[in-house]
Amino acid sequence: MWDLQRFSKRTAIICEDGKKSTYGELDTLQSQCVLFLSQKRKLVLLIADNSLESIILYISCIQNKIPIMLMEASIRRNELEGIIMAYQPSYIWIPNGYDPIHNYSDSGVFRGYRMMVSDKNEKAVPINPELALLLLTSGSTGGKKCVRISYKNIEANQKSIVKALEITKKDVAMLMLSICYSYGLSVVNSNLSVGATLLLPKSKLFGKEYWEFFDRNKGTSICGVPYTYEILFKTGFMSMKLNHLRLITQAGGELEEKWQRKLLQYSQDNHVDVAIMYGQTEATARMSTFFLNRFPEKINSAGKAIDGGEFRIEKPDRNGTGEVVYLGENVSMGYAEGVLDLSLEEENSGRLYTGDLGYLDAEGFLYLTGRKKRFAKIHGFRINLAELEQLLEQNSGEKVICIENAEKIAVCILHQSNYEKVSSACELLDLDSRLLNIRVVKKIPRNSYGKVLYEVLRKEICVTNDYQ
Repeated sequence: MWDLQRFSKRTAIICEDGKKSTYGELDTLQSQCVLFLSQKRKLVLLIADNSLESIILYISCIQNKIPIMLMEASIRRNELEGIIMAYQPSYIWIPNGYDPIHNYSDSGVFRGYRMMVSDKNEKAVPINPELALLLLTSGSTGGKKCVRISYKNIEANQKSIVKALEITKKDVAMLMLSICYSYGLSVVNSNLSVGATLLLPKSKLFGKEYWEFFDRNKGTSICGVPYTYEILFKTGFMSMKLNHLRLITQAGGELEEKWQRKLLQYSQDNHVDVAIMYGQTEATARMSTFFLNRFPEKINSAGKAIDGGEFRIEKPDRNGTGEVVYLGENVSMGYAEGVLDLSLEEENSGRLYTGDLGYLDAEGFLYLTGRKKRFAKIHGFRINLAELEQLLEQNSGEKVICIENAEKIAVCILHQSNYEKVSSACELLDLDSRLLNIRVVKKIPRNSYGKVLYEVLRKEICVTNDYQ
């Protein structure tokens, strides 16, 4: 998967505490990890924390064709136990200090990790030889549903991303997202495939030390989801001078136009490329990208399909809008919900129904307009919730989240002081007040990647103040 020996003398990883590892050292270390496994084609669960060790363990499994499942170190214990029960991994790598796993025995230590081996001698469940990786579906809230990713998927996607983002061995990429998230993992995969360097930060994203570490090591690229950039711009990023930065990438959901324009301005002021991307875990990460600074007239677009990929619009309406379908070798094998699904064959045949609605312009640039599932039907009216949010935000200047609730649309806001602005926007848009209910909430629940957890919010609004 990665030719570690080819780049053996190059620096592969730099940690914030000063530790460095060459590609040759990574190769030696990953080969040592295999010795902990008595049977090679058994499922390994890695409790990952974005440390040097967790990346080595991931590399070891992929290089040696050992199926691996990645899980956040911050996962709730009851959720972890449910996943272990469902998937029955033979081996579990846990960070030192992590509580032992019931029905698993400690069988050795690799640097900052301990290997736990299952005590159960159950009949071996076959695993598809093409299955490389299991990642929880994005937006999961305690569920066990995983995306099944093959070796072919990983290789196809990393090649396309290297080409699209013009990544070379001279790049020094900051790993700002968890490797348990397909976007963060693709940063690892694509940069390691060309002999580039990864920076592993430990300090806070918005702290001085974080960016000193980046600049001290001549960092060239950063990555983030919409929430990352919203916060960065509110905490002084526009005035930050990063001497070697050449590339900013954004994915993980649509970034509001006002923040895209901020990125565009930063790009122009600092001669930096800004890549806006669109992807899903089901496509092993990213499906499209474009440089916003090179095509500023395409602002709000999700870009063009990556090399080897293609977009089609299913059942378009008279305006050309329909469900976005993606075709490419990076489309995953399908889903799994337990150990018996690990033997399943390829189910998607390189075709992914994204669940997103959108259209293609004359140049092939994709524009997303909403989610198929983010529609509400209230008193016979079919309402696009994403479109409603956008309209209300444009007319009020305030952030809102819209969800269907109790035969109405709940328009959720964070501060009572914003009520009048949002209410006026509703009137301006001539929206039927019988369909809307403005709610003040304490916070907008998000997952660790900044995506709104709509179902969690739906449950929480029943205890918030109600304004009508």
